[in-house]
Order: sequence, then C-alpha cells, then structure tokens
Amino acid sequence: MSNVITLLDAKSVPAAKAALVCPSQQETYSYGRLREEMNRVGLGLLSLGVRKGDRVCIYLDSSPEYLISYFAIWRIGAVAVPTNSASRGGELLHVICDAGACAIITDDHGAGVVRGIQNETCSLKHVISVLRATGDR
Repeated sequence: MSNVITLLDAKSVPAAKAALVCPSQQETYSYGRLREEMNRVGLGLLSLGVRKGDRVCIYLDSSPEYLISYFAIWRIGAVAVPTNSASRGGELLHVICDAGACAIITDDHGAGVVRGIQNETCSLKHVISVLRATGDR
C-alpha cells in the first residue's frame, strides 16, 4: 500500500527532480534534498524521544519547513497536529492540550508565543525552533 512517504522514497523518482518549488523564497527542493531534510528532522525527533503514535504540533506559516516537518513526523510514525499560525495564547494552548502533543515545531517568532504558555500545557516536553534560510517569518 502506498502513502506519501513510500512515494517519496520510491526508487523510480530521480533524486535530482524538483519536488518542491518555493517562488517567494526563490528556492527549489529536489526529491533527494527533501528526503534528506525529512530524515534529518525525523532523526532529531527520535533523539528527543518522540515515538510512533506521539503527537507533534506544527506551528509554522506555509513554508518548506512546514512540509518537511509534516513528512518527518509521518516518517517516524508520529501524528502531525497542524495549528493555525495566527493562533495565540489560550487558543494555541487548547490545541496543544487537546491533542496531548509532546512537542511543537515552530520558528523563532512562534517559540516566543509557545514560551508564554508552556508552563500551562499538560503534555508539551519539547519546543523545536526551525531556522529559516531567509530569516523571514
């Protein structure tokens, strides 16, 4: 049975072929690069103790990092919990607690928002902040 991850891993997909084009960042990710980034993030999550079935929130704007995080979470068998990047305070806290998320992937701006509510969360153990090549939010 095929899913997104098995399709990305397919040997029939040339590693150099464009998989993701980000015009706003003037960047293209090949299938090979997308797989490498996805594996790197997945291994990082595993090293933090995230396991199959664990929930991981993604608190990012639409970006390559969002997609890479989503695929990495799926790769390790965890559950991706998308959040609205415009959420703040109580709204974000509700999503984290309702999902029982053990980790959240965000950027520097989002990390500040998460730190403001982190002591109130029931399950959150890790706040992971991604670095963006352009430095933009």
